[in-house]
Formats: sequence, C-alpha cells, structure tokens
Amino acid sequence: MSHHKKLYLILLILIAAGIFALYGQIKKAREIVTGFVETPIVNPIAAYIPVDPTDPTVGNPGAALWIVEFGDWGCRRCQEVYYAITAFVKNNPEKARFIWKDAPQTSMLSWGNLPAHIAAYCTYEQGQFWQFAPLVMNDKANLKEAGLAKIAQGLGLDLERWNACRAAPATQNKIFASMALGKSLGVTDLPGLFVNNKKINLADDMNITELLTKFAAEPR
Repeated sequence: MSHHKKLYLILLILIAAGIFALYGQIKKAREIVTGFVETPIVNPIAAYIPVDPTDPTVGNPGAALWIVEFGDWGCRRCQEVYYAITAFVKNNPEKARFIWKDAPQTSMLSWGNLPAHIAAYCTYEQGQFWQFAPLVMNDKANLKEAGLAKIAQGLGLDLERWNACRAAPATQNKIFASMALGKSLGVTDLPGLFVNNKKINLADDMNITELLTKFAAEPR
C-alpha cells in the first residue's frame, strides 16, 4: 500500500471515529430530560433575622408585618424597593415595620459606597436617617464625601458628633456585620428583601406595593 493510500485510510478511520463519538453525544443529549423549575416568589422557609436596637427602623414595632431590606444606596433597584416600602409604611403606619440593613457592594480594589452607608448610619442616632437616605440616593455625587457633608450640613446635624461616629471602628464593624448577615441569609443579588423573615425572590416587574398589601391582608 502506498504512503498516500495509508494516509487516506487513517483519515477515514479518524473521521469515522469522530462521527461515531458525535452520534454517541447526541444520543446521550436526547436522553437528558429537562424541565422548568419555577422559583417561588416567597421562600417557604423562614429565616432568623436578628434586629439590632441600632438598626434603622420605621413603623409600628408591634406590627404583624415586618419588612427587611438589605441594600446598597447606589443600587437603582434597591432605591426603587426602598421607596416602595417606605411609602407603604407611611400609608400603613400601624400595620407594618421596616428595618433597613446595609449591604454596600465592595471589592478588593474599591470600598464602593461603604462611606455613604457609614454616613447614613451615623445620622440615625440624631433622628435624621429617614431624611438623609433619600437625599443620598437622589444623586450619585451625594455618595461621595463632599455630597455627604453637604447633606449633613443641610439637615443641621451636629457635625462633630456625626464625624466622630463615622470615624469610630464600631461603626464600620456594624456595617460589616450587616453585610455578613446578608450573605449568610443567601442574599447574592441586591436588594435582598424579606417579609416576615421569608425571602422574596424579586422579579424586575414585581409590584412591591401589591405584594406588601397581600401580606398585610393575610390573617394572623
């Protein structure tokens, strides 16, 4: 057999082997049964979410409806959910309580919006958190030091007390503890929303007000 014939034979054998292997993979793929697994809107398993006395809260402490949001001030969807929740609590002050949990996104190269979360937290002890927060979210420039200081001055905060709080290691530890809690509860995407300790799997088109209204109407 000539050299060329041997080469052609080897190529034919390789091609045949490749076709056989491909057929086997196709056959296996056809045998795989796939199905759509629907994720429930409300996780059926309740989680334990500790509420610290220093957590920013608004609403009725004795309400049957407890709402917890883990969020980042610079996250647009977090802002949308925040505004929907605070509006709901304002309209239903006796039925609901809202607890804010900090979850600023950070990386090895950036602290992200951590300074803004520290700044906002330090307004709570002066009774200005719920006034400070929407101003921070109003403009991305407000997430930076100059914007934060301008808001604090505009609200008439005791700046010496505010700055001392911001510089305290305990304040940063408080934010880090909130971030760690969110991760332990499976919050991988922001915002992380929990209603009566059950995680809500948020969809982009979900109407938060309607969801909370349904929860509030449920018998206790």
